[in-house]
Amino acid sequence: MEKRMKRWLILVSVMALLSGCGSGKGILSLEEAQSMAEEEIKERLSGFTREEIQAAWGEGTDPFFGAYGEVFPLDEERTLILYYESDGQTVRDVAFGENSWSFVGTIREIHGTGAVVEVDEGFSIRSSGDRVSVSLEEDAARARVGDRVRVTYCGAVMETYPLQLGHQKSIELIEKAADRELPGENGDSQTVAGSPGEETTGVQESVREPEEEPVIMKNLNAEKTLFTETFYKAGDVNYRMRAYAEPGEDGDSFRANVLRLSYIESRPSFMEMEDEDTLELNADAAIETVAGQNVYETELMVYAYKKGEIIFESVCEVTVALPQKEDGNCMVSIFQRKNQGELPEEVRAIFGEYYPMQQEDHGLFERYLCRAELCARPAEELRFMRNTIYAAHGRKFKDPVLAEYMEKKPWYRGNREAESFSDEELTKMEKENIRLLQKLESEPCDERNGAAYRLENFEPAPYLPFLSQNLQTGLSVNMEEAEDRGVYYRVQGTLFLPVTFTRRQWEEMRNGKATEICTNELTGEKQILEYDREKGYRMYMKGAIPDDFPTDIRSYYNDSTGLYELYQASDDTIMKPVYEGDLFILKGAVYGGMVNLSSASELQEEITPQTQEVSGNCLYHNGKGYFTAVYYLGD
Repeated sequence: MEKRMKRWLILVSVMALLSGCGSGKGILSLEEAQSMAEEEIKERLSGFTREEIQAAWGEGTDPFFGAYGEVFPLDEERTLILYYESDGQTVRDVAFGENSWSFVGTIREIHGTGAVVEVDEGFSIRSSGDRVSVSLEEDAARARVGDRVRVTYCGAVMETYPLQLGHQKSIELIEKAADRELPGENGDSQTVAGSPGEETTGVQESVREPEEEPVIMKNLNAEKTLFTETFYKAGDVNYRMRAYAEPGEDGDSFRANVLRLSYIESRPSFMEMEDEDTLELNADAAIETVAGQNVYETELMVYAYKKGEIIFESVCEVTVALPQKEDGNCMVSIFQRKNQGELPEEVRAIFGEYYPMQQEDHGLFERYLCRAELCARPAEELRFMRNTIYAAHGRKFKDPVLAEYMEKKPWYRGNREAESFSDEELTKMEKENIRLLQKLESEPCDERNGAAYRLENFEPAPYLPFLSQNLQTGLSVNMEEAEDRGVYYRVQGTLFLPVTFTRRQWEEMRNGKATEICTNELTGEKQILEYDREKGYRMYMKGAIPDDFPTDIRSYYNDSTGLYELYQASDDTIMKPVYEGDLFILKGAVYGGMVNLSSASELQEEITPQTQEVSGNCLYHNGKGYFTAVYYLGD
């Protein structure tokens, strides 16, 4: 009996030691942690795996940085944040957080059930960035751009642009956009350099959205995203889709009810095409939309080109499902209708589900990235970005952290085994972006000067409000006059935005009435704009004798801004100066010019004081207005 008792005591002692993983203590409870310091909690969790912690505490709130962190409620005022190593299992660090924070802001963009909120001044989160990605939850169908909301969250904040919250607890509508006067996307007063002491709104004069929605958006109950973003095929990012309204006889896309879907297989840039025998695939479908209907049957015209010559063409009947606001995922699907027989493989490859990836891909599939925009990002985030390229091609992941992270993406389809996937299937741009991301991943943060580039080290640029008003924003600087400010250059320059007018002005001109538009926001200069159905538009100074109508000025409706813009000659948008003064360009920023973004970025060079003149109409910045890339897109 005595021997049995000794054996039992030994067994109990061994089990106690094992349960404490060598510490002699088991996993502490959350109640115990309430009275402990961070270092003591970290020590008590040392040696335990994530699964063991969750078995004792339950699962934490939604993870941030993919699977690299977790938040646990500790008491009424605090949370306990656990940071995991790259294996996603071992505790690396521990920190206390407030039980919740909140901020108030204005919705600036809506993407399905997600939105981007511009944070009001005075909230602590603005030290990391002025825009935050949020979930609209059940309010997605009712939310509108311009709505005022209060967002409550806890956990860490990922310093991407826009920022991403560790865990969003709630979102509350404070004020509907329709209930107040909208001064525009950024209505805060600001003194514009070049006009000392003069207060200006910092926004274009024509900023209010039309009271009505375009006919197609109304018929489909669709978000602007359908028209403003590129959609990528789930599981094969090589196939992409753009949607646009087909203008009627009067050139009006606002009243048009025909939606045209244009599909294209991604291909090398112009420089690559000169040396490669590349097959290009284009497809096109027209849909006559009807109010309340989102599923249509139509014909898909498919053309295959090689060296500019048509290799084959095909017509097939398809079913297209278009997204509604309440759908949330903003997916467009296209599939072959039954009983059509066998179609060519090139045609069948088009069929599938397409998603926008604007907030996911960071431009990975559109342009060559640069060091200045990446060096401040944590290694974990760079790793996720790099593997997003493989995920978008349908590659599976053996790493459980990556697999878990990608499985949460609506566009991810793990249809390719890792062993069967080759980097040779990637485009030159994708390979270069992987190379750069991998290089930065391997460099310690201090070696790549990442800490100096973190957002909290920068004050918002005085011209920041102008950078969010239009995707096409112009810049002109002379770098020979640049002042070295450490990690960035300060240089005098000018910003430009498109000359715009509203839907009301458009209708007035169609009825023969001239309208007045602003052509210089710095001086307040305005010109008269007239329209002739046969000759187009002409602009002239008030009181001047107008010349005859030029034949090359036209207008188009910008779905993103809800305004009309003018373009002339070879699709060059007519711009106006809106800001003159200090501009900030990060060291390592690049510039380039070509007819499209992929080609312009392939030719990019670093901006230095020796660069001299830099101008562009496609700008990228770090979220605070410090430019990382300047491209000129056009002839």
